[in-house]
Amino acid sequence: MIGLDEAGRDFLEDVILDCREILEADLAHTAEGRFGIYATGLIDDEEALKLSPAEVLDRRVVVDVVHHLRQSGESPADAVRRLIREAAFTHLNRLVAVRIAEAIGLLPESVASGKASRGFRDLLDIAPLLGADETGGYWRYLRCCADELAADAPVLFDPRNPLLALTPSPPALDKLVALLAGPENASVWAAADTLGWTYQFFNTKQERKEMREDSSAPKTSRELAVRNQFFTPRYVVDLLVQNSLGRRLLDADPALDLLDNLPLLVDPPGEAGLPLALEDVRVLDPACGSGHFLLGCYDLLECAWQLRGTEPADSAARILPCLWGIDIDPRCAQVAAAALML
Repeated sequence: MIGLDEAGRDFLEDVILDCREILEADLAHTAEGRFGIYATGLIDDEEALKLSPAEVLDRRVVVDVVHHLRQSGESPADAVRRLIREAAFTHLNRLVAVRIAEAIGLLPESVASGKASRGFRDLLDIAPLLGADETGGYWRYLRCCADELAADAPVLFDPRNPLLALTPSPPALDKLVALLAGPENASVWAAADTLGWTYQFFNTKQERKEMREDSSAPKTSRELAVRNQFFTPRYVVDLLVQNSLGRRLLDADPALDLLDNLPLLVDPPGEAGLPLALEDVRVLDPACGSGHFLLGCYDLLECAWQLRGTEPADSAARILPCLWGIDIDPRCAQVAAAALML
């Protein structure tokens, strides 16, 4: 796995925080100005708003989300605040995933050149009527790109997600794409752990600091997840993966020429232990976060299969079912699954 170096992480953190700020401000403005959903928790009557039939349907979906959050114990103001934050999280992860997918060749160019991106221009050539909206069809195209990823990561990219009804404005979309596009730092988007770092950078250092200082124990499930979020350096991932999964693979078959791929292995086994076929390997990360350890395990299993004569393109379908992760924050598990798929 080619992961982000310190410079890449610094660049990505700045981009993610800027994108979050843009999205939250814009979505809050849309919620209030178009849908009559205020930061205080007050919600206007539908009849008092001048909305098109399509906007009425979108608003009802968004209001249902707010009501659901209230029934879950959120105060009116906190329910709206969470609505905005979760919608921003959803849109940002979908955009970043599209940027990653194009960088690794899974999708045609879609974000890197903004509205001049080849994939978007090709679609307009085929279906020019798609461009008849306030973004010239670009937002609809980006949604289709993210929906395409739902085949392999159905939860994170579910096109039925009700939060998608609260959409960024055209000016906000232009700002977001400008932050994600461009040739500078293009290697960031091709790194295997970029989606995982995107999740981790979404929660700011200041938020974690304030939560930890506010009380000795977390008050909500989100606070529990954010307070206990710790970044894992790559060398720690390599050390633990090589001395757990790597050692077990060597223990099962010392003849497997895997030792050169385990430079951090401590005290290699000298003789064969319990046999374990590669087909039977299972890895569980009980606090998977955004999947950094599972990505490390994927790389090691890919090497092991390659030493058995199976090329990476053929081993992928065998490796993915071997990797399991759970986390107190379900969004973490979704991001980890998407990162492995990408």
